[in-house]
Amino acid sequence: MNRLPKGASGMSKSSYRKMMIRTAFAVSLALIALLFLLTACRAKPPADPFAIYRAAMRPQAVGDLDSPHVRQLPRYWLTYTVNYGQRSLQGSERVLYTHHSETPVRDIYLRLYPNLSYYGGKMEITNATINGTLSNFDYGSDRTILRLPLSFPLGKGQQVAIGLHYTLQAPEKPAGHYVIFGLSQSVLSLPLAYPLLAVYTPGGWALNSGLPMGDTLFSESALYHVSAAYSQTLTAVHAGTLLHRQPVTSSSTVRETYVTGPVREFAFFLSPNYHFEEKNVDGVRFRSYYLTGDKTNGVIAGEYGRAILRIYQHRFGFYPYNVMNVVETPITFRGMEYANMATLGVQVYRNRHDSQEFLLSHEMGHQWWYNMVGNDQVTYPWLDEGLTEYSTTAYFDTIYGPQRSEQIKKWRWEKPWQYLVQQGLDTTVNQPEGAFTPANYETIVYGKGALFFAALRHKVGDAMYYRILHTYWQRYKYGIATPVDFLDVATQVSGLDLHDLYQKWILSHS
Repeated sequence: MNRLPKGASGMSKSSYRKMMIRTAFAVSLALIALLFLLTACRAKPPADPFAIYRAAMRPQAVGDLDSPHVRQLPRYWLTYTVNYGQRSLQGSERVLYTHHSETPVRDIYLRLYPNLSYYGGKMEITNATINGTLSNFDYGSDRTILRLPLSFPLGKGQQVAIGLHYTLQAPEKPAGHYVIFGLSQSVLSLPLAYPLLAVYTPGGWALNSGLPMGDTLFSESALYHVSAAYSQTLTAVHAGTLLHRQPVTSSSTVRETYVTGPVREFAFFLSPNYHFEEKNVDGVRFRSYYLTGDKTNGVIAGEYGRAILRIYQHRFGFYPYNVMNVVETPITFRGMEYANMATLGVQVYRNRHDSQEFLLSHEMGHQWWYNMVGNDQVTYPWLDEGLTEYSTTAYFDTIYGPQRSEQIKKWRWEKPWQYLVQQGLDTTVNQPEGAFTPANYETIVYGKGALFFAALRHKVGDAMYYRILHTYWQRYKYGIATPVDFLDVATQVSGLDLHDLYQKWILSHS
C-alpha cells in the first residue's frame, strides 16, 4: 500500500505528485542558474592590474610583464601639476613596494634628488601615509633622504602602500650652464621630480649620493602611471607611452596620462620651443626633439639614433619599449641618459655637432647598460659607464668598419689613460665615485673601463664577446647586477678563466 508522507494528509496522490514535479523543476532551474553564474565567473577572471602597462611595450615584449620578477617591482602612480612660469610643481604620489630581503625592515627610505645641491631644487613633503594611515616622516641632514617609520616589521614578500603629497621648486639658470634640473634656454628639465624609493641591498638601504662629476641615481626598475597637467602652449617630452590627452575645463591647461614598462626612473621636460620629427623603427616610435632653429641637427640626430637602435638591439638584446626619444636639453656639450630617452646639450646641436654621433651612441647604449640592466652607479660607476663606452664600437664597427673603432680606442681611451699613468694619476677602476678626482674620473671610469671590455673581446673573440653581453642582458634585465655578476657571466659563457684579465684592468693600477 502506498502511504503519503507525514504532513501530506488531506492531499490527494495526484496533487502531491504535481507538487513534487514542480519542486523538482524549480530546483533544476536553480541549479542551472547557479551553474551559469559559476561559468560566467570563470569566463570573466579578475582584471589584470598590469594590463595597462602593456601599452608601453612592443608586442614581442608584453610577456615580460607576466614574469614573477616584474610583478614584484615597485609601482608608482604620480600626479603632476606644473607651472612653467613659476618653475613649480604640485605633486602627489602613491607607490607600492614589495620587500625582497630576508631581513625585515622597520623604516622605508626614499630619495629626494631635487634637493641635491647641484640640482638646486627644493622639494617639501606636506604629508605622508602608510597603507592609508597618516604617518610621521623625517629628513636626512641634507634633506635628500626621507624616512618613513613603519609601525610593523615588513618581511620578505610583504607589501606596503606609501602615499605622499609634496611641492617642488626648480631653479633658473642662464645659458652656458650645465643644467640637468631647472629652467634654462626655455627648457624646464624635471627628471626625478618625485620621491624615489631607495634600493634595499644586502648591506641595508643604499643612501649614498653621487658627485656632480658622476651619476647620482641608483634605483630598481619600476612601473609608472603618470598624470601631468601643464600649459597647452608647451610641448612635453617624457618616458613611456601617452595614453590620454584632454584639455582641463575652463583653462589653458592640458592633462596627459602616460604609462611605462619596467624602467629605472621617470623623466619629464617642457618647453614652448620644442619641435620634433618622428619615424618608425620596427614598431618603435622614434622621436628627435630639438629647439627652434636647430632642425637640421635635430633631424640628423634622429637618423643617427635610429641606426644605433637597430644595431644595438641586434648586438645586445631586444629593445622592449615602443618609444625612444632623443632630446636637446641645456647640458652644454654633454649627454645624459634617462629611461626611453637620450639627451644631448644645446652646444652639441649648435657648434659642436661633430660630437653628436659619438655622444648619442654612448647615451643610447645606456638603454641596455643602465635602464634595462641596472647597477649601483655610485659604488661601481665603471660597470655601466665602461661597458656603455665600449659598446659604441658595435655601432662604429657596423657603420664605418673596425678601423674607426680602433681610432676611438687609441685617442679616446688609451692615450688619455697612458697620460694619467705618466702623471702618477692612474688608479683602480673598481672604486666608488668618491675615490676619484675630477682629474681622473672620466679617464679611469670611462676610458680604462672601456679598455677592460676591449681586452675581454680580444681574448674571447667577437662572437663569444657578444654572446656574453647578450647573456648578461638576458639574465639581469630589469634587475641589478654587480661587477662579480658580470665576471661570472663572462666566465660561464666563455668557459675561460678571466680573473687575471679582470685583476689587471679592474682591480689594479700602475
